[in-house]
Amino acid sequence: MPDSSEQDIPIVPVVTENPRQTARMVVRLTVRLLLTMVVLFGAYALMPTGSSEWWWAALPMTLLGLLVFIVIFVRQLRRITQSDFPVLRAIEALEMTVLLFLILFSVIAVQLDANSAGAYSESLTKVDGFYFAVTTLATVGYGDITPVSETARIVGIVQMLGNLVLLGVAVRLIGRATEKARRASGRS
Repeated sequence: MPDSSEQDIPIVPVVTENPRQTARMVVRLTVRLLLTMVVLFGAYALMPTGSSEWWWAALPMTLLGLLVFIVIFVRQLRRITQSDFPVLRAIEALEMTVLLFLILFSVIAVQLDANSAGAYSESLTKVDGFYFAVTTLATVGYGDITPVSETARIVGIVQMLGNLVLLGVAVRLIGRATEKARRASGRS
């Protein structure tokens, strides 16, 4: 049974006195989500592939990608805790976090395939790389694209473990930040 302090916190993600303000906030969130997707997918689509020098830069690129991912994630957590409408910020943070994670592993898969023939059961385009990352995250594993080389399998294992961390830790941290901000403001 929830205590009285939990009952005071509205469940609805956005509650304002003015319905127009609520509508504007939802529209802004939708626009930000769409812009985030366009920018991230645009950067992914424009990324060069197949460079033979990629292997020299693979580890630094991956570490840089992970660092950017962590910095953006921490920034999103701060934005949630400081927001008047933390649930909206949490939705945005979750979308950005998952999308960045998927694109990071898409880039790794596409680059690995471009520089190591036979790394996967078929040659990967950028769409195939993203598809593989999504099916791995969703644990669907259709079987049409499979890692064949040891390196590709290691990348797959790292992504699977990362998926567990993403789904477990990241979602929990976003939830805690949202709840903290909701309690602090007494709003949704």
